[in-house]
Amino acid sequence: MGKQTGLTNERELVSKLTEWFNETIQRNKLPFKEATNESPAKYDAKTFFGDVVLWVNREARQAYSYIEIKPPFAAKENLDTL
Repeated sequence: MGKQTGLTNERELVSKLTEWFNETIQRNKLPFKEATNESPAKYDAKTFFGDVVLWVNREARQAYSYIEIKPPFAAKENLDTL
């Protein structure tokens, strides 16, 4: 098996960020209740698919914010050094 590095990709990073957001939301009193990834969020007549969506009320489709994570990932994003 080849040597594994700490380099990541956008999907892995989004998944980890969503996990961290949910841990933080559970521990603190915040204006949003849940974080999801790649969920549709409507604004006016448009639908956005944010990499991470912070929800005030997901059942009512009330998004607080959506976050886009984009490359480039370079040596400074090596997870072994963070």
